[in-house]
Amino acid sequence: MNVLLEEKARTIDPTTVSARARKELTSLREELGGTLRPIDVVNFARDSKTALHSYFDWDDSKAAEKWRLHQARMFISVKFSTIQSGLKTYKVKTFISLREDRGNVSYRGIVDVLNDPVKRESMLDQAKVELKSIKKRYEVLHELASIWDAIDLVIDE
Repeated sequence: MNVLLEEKARTIDPTTVSARARKELTSLREELGGTLRPIDVVNFARDSKTALHSYFDWDDSKAAEKWRLHQARMFISVKFSTIQSGLKTYKVKTFISLREDRGNVSYRGIVDVLNDPVKRESMLDQAKVELKSIKKRYEVLHELASIWDAIDLVIDE
């Protein structure tokens, strides 16, 4: 089994989701009283005539392997370490996956990344991309305007 190929296919690019699949999700949410649960989406998508059906892996052995890979990623991401920097102590995730590592689906030790100027710069660039994404998702919350302004200042540096 080529795990790397299966791993690359683990996410759905929102720009490739069909209009029909989006409509099915919206209709299903309305049918269910305004909320969607993953179990409801999976049950709906079991019908091969639905647009959502093609977004799921229905081969149980492949799906099981993907689930185990997901569990491994979750296990890696829950480990925390304490780092001392100057007089300040930080509780951070022990491992980080930099964007350039995603093709190989690998994780690096946070201390190694912070101590390597090139990797640290990559981490900083990644943080800026993630901050932009958070801002885009929650920008409608005007109560957080001062945070959005601070993000703009950091990103524009």
